[in-house]
Amino acid sequence: MSRKQKPNRKPPTKEAPKRLARLGLDDQTQIWRLRTNGPGRLYGYRVGCVFHLVFWDPRHEIWPSQR
Repeated sequence: MSRKQKPNRKPPTKEAPKRLARLGLDDQTQIWRLRTNGPGRLYGYRVGCVFHLVFWDPRHEIWPSQR
């Protein structure tokens, strides 16, 4: 995880917390985003040094940038 990556604090869409609840992960307080080449993003949570993948967002629509 690079130093520039920061956890997303609040979900910007209504679907993101619903998906976490369906997966039994609604108790996760920090969801991390990893950029890939292009617009795609990986979202998940960390336990120690292990990243657990929850979402693959190929078009960057789950947590769009706030610019």
